[in-house]
Amino acid sequence: MAREPSAARIGERFAQAIRVGADQLNRRPRTILHGDLGDQEIIVSAAGPRRTIDVVDWGDALAGDPAYDFERFMAGGPVGDPRRSVMLRPVLDAAGQPPTPAWMVHLYRAHNQLRNADWARLYADDWIEDSLSMVDQELDRAERHYRGS
Repeated sequence: MAREPSAARIGERFAQAIRVGADQLNRRPRTILHGDLGDQEIIVSAAGPRRTIDVVDWGDALAGDPAYDFERFMAGGPVGDPRRSVMLRPVLDAAGQPPTPAWMVHLYRAHNQLRNADWARLYADDWIEDSLSMVDQELDRAERHYRGS
């Protein structure tokens, strides 16, 4: 029960960030997203003369900003993974997408950590506090960047 006030506070902070940035979020390009992309959902087969790449498990598919799917994918990597900052721009360029404002990237990261906390609630209770702490940190970063933009 001790987590509920913390989770409620974080939920309110997240909702406030969405309200503040709603106009910009609504103007972002939308495409079909996987919603839970990770290395277990990408199957590469080199059988025969051609290599094929299949993406499976589309149960969390949604329409949205491609940067969200990228951040979800990168969330599965090591903490502080330097590839994230190097790869985002080329990935969005290849998809023909405009740059994503820094505050929005942090908001997407916060949302992914919120999803991780929800998963942990069911499967790894000892991860919840760390996930909620990361949500808090990403929301702090989003707020700093939003005020600076």
